[in-house]
Amino acid sequence: RRTFLLVLIAAASAWQPALIPQRFRPWSKSVCKLHSGRTWCGYALWAKAESNTNDKVISSMPTTTKNTKRVHEQIWKQSLGELNQVKPGKMVGTIEEGFDPSNRLFGADFLSAISSKGVDSKSKKSLEVDLKRNLMIYIQSCLSRLKMDELPVICNLGAKTTTEIKIFDVMNFASAMASSNLDIAFLSPKRKFQLVCGIIEAKNLEPEIESPENKQNIQQLGAYMMTCLAYSHWGVGSKPGTEPIIGLLVYATAVYRLSIMKPTDSQTKPFGLTFRIEYTNEPEKMAWAVETYVRDCASNYLRVDLNKLDGIQCVDPTLWTSINFDLENGLSRYVSSSPTNMGFLFRSSAANLHRLMGTPGFGMESFFIGKTIPEEDLIVKYISAILTGTPDGYYSTVKDIILREADEEKRRLLQEKEEENKRQLQEKDEENKRLRRLLEEIEDRSAKGLRIKKDALLSGQSKQVDPVLESKIDTFPEDETAIRESNLDVKSSVQGASASTADTSTSPGNAGVTPTEMRMFPTNLFGVKHPYIGFLMIASFHPLLIMRDVGTSLAVHVRDGEFRAKWKLSPGLRRNFAFDVGHSALNLINNLQRCHNDIRLPNIALKGDSFCLVDFDLCSEKIPEASTTCRVVTLIPDTLKDVDKFKKMMFTVSQIAFVVFIIEYFPAPGDSAKLTRYWLTNENLEKPYSEGFESWAKSKGQLVADLFCGPSTLDTTRMDQDYFIRLLHAILNL
Repeated sequence: RRTFLLVLIAAASAWQPALIPQRFRPWSKSVCKLHSGRTWCGYALWAKAESNTNDKVISSMPTTTKNTKRVHEQIWKQSLGELNQVKPGKMVGTIEEGFDPSNRLFGADFLSAISSKGVDSKSKKSLEVDLKRNLMIYIQSCLSRLKMDELPVICNLGAKTTTEIKIFDVMNFASAMASSNLDIAFLSPKRKFQLVCGIIEAKNLEPEIESPENKQNIQQLGAYMMTCLAYSHWGVGSKPGTEPIIGLLVYATAVYRLSIMKPTDSQTKPFGLTFRIEYTNEPEKMAWAVETYVRDCASNYLRVDLNKLDGIQCVDPTLWTSINFDLENGLSRYVSSSPTNMGFLFRSSAANLHRLMGTPGFGMESFFIGKTIPEEDLIVKYISAILTGTPDGYYSTVKDIILREADEEKRRLLQEKEEENKRQLQEKDEENKRLRRLLEEIEDRSAKGLRIKKDALLSGQSKQVDPVLESKIDTFPEDETAIRESNLDVKSSVQGASASTADTSTSPGNAGVTPTEMRMFPTNLFGVKHPYIGFLMIASFHPLLIMRDVGTSLAVHVRDGEFRAKWKLSPGLRRNFAFDVGHSALNLINNLQRCHNDIRLPNIALKGDSFCLVDFDLCSEKIPEASTTCRVVTLIPDTLKDVDKFKKMMFTVSQIAFVVFIIEYFPAPGDSAKLTRYWLTNENLEKPYSEGFESWAKSKGQLVADLFCGPSTLDTTRMDQDYFIRLLHAILNL
């Protein structure tokens, strides 16, 4: 009986492993290894990299199912523009270009092959699973005819699925759609990179062409294509960017074909892609469209260069995303240590940004602090809907910080101008008084000299006089004229300065401050040190943050034993960290009512001995939802007057504590991940055993030990802002 069962399982696995029950999977894997015609069972779900998982948890990124439709819409909107109701008139045409009935792979009735049996007794979900299963069988038959049985195809059958492919299996990034399953995916051989050679989304009932449901289905297919398919074809390089990427949306009664293309000229279209939607509900053309797509996927599979895949270190997003403009323009590629970055950081320069600002679509929302872009090393961050889902929510805080500092800078410049005008007035007044005293003195001496002459004549004395006095008398008219002219100049300049001061004090905005006088603010007017200096918006959908290059991530430095030794031996270095990172994060809460929420090694930069907190994307007025009831936050009682502020400060200092712990103790990544999840998320986890963390906390003194060791003995009755400063300094041994 067991032998007979194995034979049945082997027969089933030969065409669809998703049908194998859960309890038989270990056997089926063994059978599949022996079966030379298929490789399905080797393609199981591969977990995300641990570091990426940690990023997602600590950053409180959206959950798998939350707002996915919104994310699909945002990705489409950013990459392809607005998708209004899909009307027949908006279609480029029906699926008929190249149609040749004689070129069919086999003459089976397509609709009969994919249709479900027993329709009346099945739910909508069951009908959709049947459609996917039947479509999969049809695809398998096509591959057999093409002698391409080795091409792996994965089909998502919901609860009946045994093998699946998710977007994060192809690309490491944190997003609401990263854990989405592809309905039917054509794959490459699994190497360092797992590529997708094709995507088919299958839905049972065809809605009206103009319906919101159909629009959502098209946007979902587009979002999948513009992530893992574009990344596989254009980015990693199995297909050049000059060729379109194509996906199918298959209903039981119709087929949509979506083609997405990169523009040919990045100067006329620096950001954005173009698309074409084709449609048919004719059974013969539906079959031909699916068979043609299977041929294309087989071709894509054969052109994958496995040796090239193994040598890839990073993928330039300008190759595969809606970014077409070369922001780096010859500069070395910026490579981030964070696996979730996906390369959306670029090295750039003032010259590159000026070129960008001269392209079509440059938005009026764009601004810099100062008239000119500084001639220094710059970093440009593209806010991609692929990563964030809602780009506007991710740059709003940074934009607000920059604008508030810009307003503060304008006020400072106006105040400096007013003080300078007052100083000039005072100097002119002093000079005027000095000249008047000199004039009075000369007039007195002149009058005295005339009296001496007159007395000498009346007494009959010689006309000879003191040569010095004579000299003074003789030069009087010239000196007096010069002094009086100078005096007039002083008065006119004083009057001019007064008028200038009046204009400055009464004019709004930038009055009295010319654009050339604007300078880059020190990024510390609110006690918050950050790298941001500007914001650009292209075509209303493409936001870019402009930053100074503030150094290399601590995630890189922490792997260097020399840096860790220097950290422990240098109070000055730790003091810089306290002010540049700790005080900045606390001032952000106290002065701007915003919590950074994402203080981790990758988000702290070091240049020389100067630190800078970066990546304010998750900065918010609130603590992340995933951390609102975490262990450190719940230590703050709700009875305190400033409870919200103190909770944000406690969460912030605790994040800093784990950064310092990793620097000083350098635990295994898995250990630090468990600790941060236990202390900084709402998850109800068993406390991980960590003798190293306990001893580290106790070595920092009573303040830190009260927070992290055993039952908390934290006294909150007299808690104030200074408590968090003291706690921060205790963590840093200052």
